[in-house]
Amino acid sequence: MSEQLYTAAHQLERQLTQAEFAQLIGVSDAKVSQLLNEGVIAEGDTGLAWLRSYLHRLREQAAGRDNALTQARAALAGEQRLNMALKNASLLKTWAPIGMLSEVLANASQSVADRFDALPGEIKKLHPDLTDEHLASFERLLAKARNEWVGQTVTAKLLGQPGDDVAAEDDEPLPDPVRAD
Repeated sequence: MSEQLYTAAHQLERQLTQAEFAQLIGVSDAKVSQLLNEGVIAEGDTGLAWLRSYLHRLREQAAGRDNALTQARAALAGEQRLNMALKNASLLKTWAPIGMLSEVLANASQSVADRFDALPGEIKKLHPDLTDEHLASFERLLAKARNEWVGQTVTAKLLGQPGDDVAAEDDEPLPDPVRAD
């Protein structure tokens, strides 16, 4: 074994300073301090133990098993998958923005309310024999139905809102645009 290799191997058998280890692996002193703080290398270990621990960390990172890096990549992939699913659902017209859905619901509700308001006059034309008392009863029932309709559409929870985990018995779940069945 050459004298230089013997000296290097002998140095690794003792504890190294952060500066010595930084010079050995070609990083800054701050990086070595970070490795210590992260628990990658342990205070008081020999230079050889630090080198083995550091190389193990590099192998884990290269293989994609480094916890922080893997989690970041998984989160990014999840966001990209969701973004693509929303784009596809929008193109297939199976998804629309909440604002647009609210506007459509408001327009439909107004149309229903307008139609309800016109019914008493139409009933009176079709059945002129109805008394004012009967017509007033009909108008009260109609007003109650219209107010319940408006109240239900105002307080309706859109799918996926927090706290909306209980579906009606006859509700069929909509397909999830992200997960294919």
